[in-house]
Amino acid sequence: MFGVRKNQWLVDFVLFSLASPILMIRQAIHLCRQLGVLHKSLQVSVPCCCCGAEISLVGLWECGCGFTYEGHLLRYCPVCRLFPNMIRCYRCGTTEKVGT
Repeated sequence: MFGVRKNQWLVDFVLFSLASPILMIRQAIHLCRQLGVLHKSLQVSVPCCCCGAEISLVGLWECGCGFTYEGHLLRYCPVCRLFPNMIRCYRCGTTEKVGT
């Protein structure tokens, strides 16, 4: 009975050792994306990826839940706690993913 537990511990250790680098790479990619969102959240406007026009990130915004709030676009809705996932250019009509 002790031999079975010892072998299971060895298998778990080997699997953990093999998965650790993959999990670290995934977390590093996630961190880079979050830093990109943080960088955008500190700006007042961002350029449109299509036409180059400035998209203001400060103003009146309506959440998907229907609540309208004033301030920066890239913040959690005070009512439903959702984070916006798109920015729309009102000049050319294209949308850009925020990066989450």
